[in-house]
Amino acid sequence: MLQKSLSKRRVMNEQPNKNFYEIYSADRCEPLIIASGLGQLEMKALRRTSYPGLELPDGVLSGVYSVGYWDAKRNQGWGLDWHRNEGIEFTFLSSGSLDFSLEKEQFNLRPGNLTVTRPWQLHRVGNPNVTTGKLYWMIIDVGVQQPHQDWKWPDWVVLSKDDLLELTKILRQNEMPVWKTSGVLNNSFKEIGRCLDGSTSKEQIPHSKLNILINNLLLQMLDLFRKG
Repeated sequence: MLQKSLSKRRVMNEQPNKNFYEIYSADRCEPLIIASGLGQLEMKALRRTSYPGLELPDGVLSGVYSVGYWDAKRNQGWGLDWHRNEGIEFTFLSSGSLDFSLEKEQFNLRPGNLTVTRPWQLHRVGNPNVTTGKLYWMIIDVGVQQPHQDWKWPDWVVLSKDDLLELTKILRQNEMPVWKTSGVLNNSFKEIGRCLDGSTSKEQIPHSKLNILINNLLLQMLDLFRKG
């Protein structure tokens, strides 16, 4: 459960742009791509479309738009401004601290915090800039563009029908965007990170291992949500 020490406050003085609620295109993390190219931080990722990282081949982890991590050894001069993502996005902070905003709520993430952002939900990373820390992320397409549409997970997600229905229901109705997690979840993200470290070409992507690790991660998240 989210600990009381996690800072949560209303953004009272913020004056968003007039198009704040009219951001309909998906974010492509261009500031992250630029910072990584300039050597300002370490970044490893697999992606589809124009997200950062090594492109995933067709048929490998279908539905994964982006999975990766950044490791910033110093405060950055950039942030990911207000944006939306096509899929369900999970991020996990393993070290440092990071400001995370969801529409009119702002959180200061600490190590062990997991964020859950529904498809097309407006959010921002950094306030306005990213600070020192290591952040993992994963964006999975569940086939929706509007809240009332039915979610459809990729066919390689092998949770039982009942478990997947329960996970989907929790995620669709979730009003708690930041969770305090256990060491088990931390280890799972680190294992995914090690797979990314070894993926220097399309031929070296450990498809089967990533498949297993992501399924295990989803199951661990379900257990976390059940416990509340």
